[in-house]
Amino acid sequence: MPFRKLPLLLLLLLIILPGCLNKKELSGKAFVPQEELVDVLVDIHLVDGITNDRKFYRRYSLVDSVDVLGPILEKHHITLQKFDTTMYAYSRHPELLDKVYSEVLRKLNIMMDEIDREEEVSKAEE
Repeated sequence: MPFRKLPLLLLLLLIILPGCLNKKELSGKAFVPQEELVDVLVDIHLVDGITNDRKFYRRYSLVDSVDVLGPILEKHHITLQKFDTTMYAYSRHPELLDKVYSEVLRKLNIMMDEIDREEEVSKAEE
């Protein structure tokens, strides 16, 4: 009789176990904490937006986009190795990277909204 319940128990474990194993974020000393990673990626995208402008390239044609990563990592006290390890790990868990980038996009959109509001206020004052 106990063997009759075994297939049901196995089926139940197969349904429940994957939900329990889903990681919410990467953790450990080898990785950049998720909140800080979001801030680093926001800064990277802001600098990337600035450096992709034609005016920037005319003035600083010898600057490579890789060169701007160093100061951003220094600002956040992160080594390139730790950043690379973190990004590699997140690339192996796309659902986690999606969560991180949702937060990055949210912060960038908030910044854009603030700039738009400031421009509207400036135009109204003129």
